[in-house]
Amino acid sequence: MTGPFPPGPRDRILRALGAAGLRVAILHGGGTSCDLDLLVDRPDLAAGALATIPGFTLVQAIRYGPEATTYILAHDGAWLPVDVVSAIRYGGILYLRGDDVLAGARPADAPAPVIDFAYYLAKRFIKCDLGPDQIADLRVLFARDEPGCRAAWARLLPAAAVGDWAALPGARGAMIRHGLGTRYRSLAPLASLARLVRRALRPTGLLIVVLGSDGAGKSTLIDGLAEALRPAFWRVRKRHLRPHLLGLGHGGDGGAPHARPARGPFLSSLQAMLWIADYRLGHVLAVFPALVRSTLVLFDRYADDLAVGPSPLPLRRAPVAREGGRPARPQARSHPDPRGRRDRDPGAPAGGRGDRNRPPDRGLRGPRRGGAERRGCARFRPPAAAVLAAARELAVAHLARRTARRLGLDR
Repeated sequence: MTGPFPPGPRDRILRALGAAGLRVAILHGGGTSCDLDLLVDRPDLAAGALATIPGFTLVQAIRYGPEATTYILAHDGAWLPVDVVSAIRYGGILYLRGDDVLAGARPADAPAPVIDFAYYLAKRFIKCDLGPDQIADLRVLFARDEPGCRAAWARLLPAAAVGDWAALPGARGAMIRHGLGTRYRSLAPLASLARLVRRALRPTGLLIVVLGSDGAGKSTLIDGLAEALRPAFWRVRKRHLRPHLLGLGHGGDGGAPHARPARGPFLSSLQAMLWIADYRLGHVLAVFPALVRSTLVLFDRYADDLAVGPSPLPLRRAPVAREGGRPARPQARSHPDPRGRRDRDPGAPAGGRGDRNRPPDRGLRGPRRGGAERRGCARFRPPAAAVLAAARELAVAHLARRTARRLGLDR
């Protein structure tokens, strides 16, 4: 989402966490932040509390630290990112203890200035993002509670003079080396490896394949889905037809592929083998790692397009959402444009045997054709906005079911 975190949903989230018996401190996000950063004493119970808020849908749970998880909630068409941690750790060093933060927390709609200052300072140093704008924000927080912020400064940066704002960007090395003196570097690699294995077994990304004939509106639907679902993922990637890992034929279909002369058996077999290798290796080396990194991968056509185009096999269904390489239901399909059919026999009536490229009667489409339409009138084509809204609803429902299943909330 863009803009400040709405106060109404924020208050409902805080009440739900409190009702679950959790001690909560707002780290950041009480004012103009677009996300809500919270510290709780029992992070393992936060997901259950968030999933029970009426009118809210828990869509994603992306774990990025030993006890740090980003929860994505959907509410009234908006995305609400909530970061839940139990302490501030990075690189094997503990910077802020959970008990210290909770002791200074206050039951209000904004974090205490000293907590916000310490958290923001540690976060900017960890992310190597401490420029003039960030220093200006720190100075504002510093002025709200100067005694408390001075103590937090001295605790986090003992080698830097308190109040020396000009020397603050260069003090990052001292902070990284010092922290709070509580280190667990020997266990940090093991924790990172375990987290990586968990994410590989349960990728938080999503692969969506949009199928349909030429001119059906696939690109429009993909652009709309990329914009509509972007806040639920770390990044978005778009691909055409295949992963293009081998760099062969990258960039589309060349404008008029059906006007080209047919290849011979040898060249056709060779290209088929190259495409199979591209699909297999591309998924393992490019698509799947992107899914592990919480990426929304959108394909304009894919190998499943064989289930929509003309084929001698009785293929009737084509998945568009995949989870770690496994098909996911329900499915969505861009509505085909009858003018984009390529293998229609001019002598056959509309919708008859000559219409070999007719897609299956499933997916997102309008009502069934009546008698006038069966006699050759144009087929009903729903508006692009309606198709996008239905596809977004399918994706959100799939993500919600997947998250509930992984967190054990569907029992």
